[in-house]
Amino acid sequence: MKKILLVLLLLPGVLPILANTPPRLVINLVVSSMRPDDIDRYRSQFGTGGFLRLTEGGARFTEGSYDYQQTSTPVSLATLTTGAMPSTHGVISTRWRDYIVNKTVGLIDDPSVRDPEYYHGNGAYSPRNLIAPTVGEALLRQSP
Repeated sequence: MKKILLVLLLLPGVLPILANTPPRLVINLVVSSMRPDDIDRYRSQFGTGGFLRLTEGGARFTEGSYDYQQTSTPVSLATLTTGAMPSTHGVISTRWRDYIVNKTVGLIDDPSVRDPEYYHGNGAYSPRNLIAPTVGEALLRQSP
């Protein structure tokens, strides 16, 4: 009994040390229109190498929210991938009007791109209009 009590008393001090171990892989998975409880509802249908592995070995944030009205998918995805509000990351829609140059701007349109890998029929694309760093970029800076 004394050993169990000792473990319970020491556990809060050990957990932060374990939490400081950087993860080997970070996955930010967003399924449009999937509710957090759907993971539990469909758990029995998950294969061992897919969602089941992610749910058992990863972290789930089921109560996350941002303090702005529901908008379009690009705005929400930019907020999720940067951790920033729309006024900071710069994404306000799929397209918007830039009144300084008097042109409609596409979210991923980038006429300056010359790399064929980012040219897809209708034009060249890049994340140029996303003006905040993504969570992935921040993690890469911390642990290159």
